[in-house]
Amino acid sequence: MFNIDFAEYMRKEGNGDFRKLYDYLRDNGVFDYINDGKLSPTAKIGFMIDPGFKINDQFVVFMVDLSNNQIVGSLNNNSSTTEYIGLQSVLDNIYSEYDEFLKSNPDNQDKFYSKSNTVVS
Repeated sequence: MFNIDFAEYMRKEGNGDFRKLYDYLRDNGVFDYINDGKLSPTAKIGFMIDPGFKINDQFVVFMVDLSNNQIVGSLNNNSSTTEYIGLQSVLDNIYSEYDEFLKSNPDNQDKFYSKSNTVVS
């Protein structure tokens, strides 16, 4: 279960990037969805970019439950990315896919859903 008290503390005391991300996740119902047990243990998870949301001029990759496109979290895209084996490769693939999409849809303002996915296990 996600500790909302800690997240709220970090939102108030932490850096601006965390506050912005926390607010986005909260406003999109992520914490309630997870804490209410709505994410199935075998859920198929996809990846989404919201062109209206950036941190440090970089798009954030969100994880979504593909059964209903509910956001369930975000992928780390800062300097600690290299601490997680394979994460940088996943992010690079999603950003590359998004860049290709934008070449033929330069004015797109809709959420972009990557073809990549994984399964909760």
